[in-house]
Amino acid sequence: MAHYNNSVFALLSSIYPDSEFLPFLFHSPPKGLWDNKDNHSKYLNYLGGKLGFKTREDWYKLTRRTVKENGGNELFQIYGDVYHLVNALLGEREVDGDGKRKERAFSFLPWKFEAVPSGFWDRLENRKWYIDWLKVESKLLSEKELQRKHFMDNHGRGLLSKYNDSPQDVLLSLNHAEKKGEEGTHGKEREGKKKEVEFQEDPLLRKKHWGDDKNHRAFALSFAEKMGFSWNDFPKWYNVTMQDFYEHGGRYLLVRYYRQSPYLFLKSVFPEFSWQPWLFPRIPKSHTLSSNLETDANISDSDRNSTDKLKLLREAVKFVEGKCGFKSAEEWRRIAPSQLKALGIESFFAREGGVGKVLSIVYPELRL
Repeated sequence: MAHYNNSVFALLSSIYPDSEFLPFLFHSPPKGLWDNKDNHSKYLNYLGGKLGFKTREDWYKLTRRTVKENGGNELFQIYGDVYHLVNALLGEREVDGDGKRKERAFSFLPWKFEAVPSGFWDRLENRKWYIDWLKVESKLLSEKELQRKHFMDNHGRGLLSKYNDSPQDVLLSLNHAEKKGEEGTHGKEREGKKKEVEFQEDPLLRKKHWGDDKNHRAFALSFAEKMGFSWNDFPKWYNVTMQDFYEHGGRYLLVRYYRQSPYLFLKSVFPEFSWQPWLFPRIPKSHTLSSNLETDANISDSDRNSTDKLKLLREAVKFVEGKCGFKSAEEWRRIAPSQLKALGIESFFAREGGVGKVLSIVYPELRL
């Protein structure tokens, strides 16, 4: 098996060259399976046949859970969501004489899937796209005729809820955004969108791009500029969320390389700054108490000292002690919730089970 890189698929393909085996159906798929875009299309063709899909409309029934349960979960690291997966592989394109890509001859509609891509309704162009479609679908002459039932009956519930359940507020968001020049009014933004579309349509190109670590830092510099702050104003980064990254083209980067963690991303691209993970709204799951550290009182000292989690908790405790001027562990007896809140670390302690639980691990001899 070593000759075939321990791959049953490779072994059988060699023995039976006239038979076509589907690599994603094996319990242990071959390495690099999804590096070949042909396998993406083969997978969807297989899945569509298994689910009995006959028409384009049938693909709107596809859910993230179904893909995951049928061995395609890793495709979300490339495409992000069901819409981009289906549209990139099954949406039809027209190509002119010199081979340049033109507008799609057919594009799937994101709002007809179980869920729209993250941040989809935040973009002006997407809201306008939907309203234009809805007006035609509802056979109306003007968007001013749109009523709540038109949204509710045509996959617009999410958009409507974003704007106080009011069709008028949805339309006002279009006019207000246009007056402010939101999205697409500057050459840089248009170029950025063009690149983002290219990445969505050619996942292998995107994977190659993010495979170069230099592009990770370049993205961070560009991202900070778009968010309106200097990249080296490091405290500002603590307010950035995963959603912010997703809406500015960083979904694949965060999911594929940094376990959906802004903290891990920033720690990698800006190592010159001492990042405090507890100051982020979300830290990696592997850094949470429940997933990485036994809390049983009988846990051995060697096990305690060997965990990364203990190191993280100790750093958090030392951070508070330094800010509050504590000279000994006994001074924790007079800590006030307002002090933790002022330091921005209150939610971290809450996620870890409370101050008492953290201190019982860091200072097992301390009795509060």
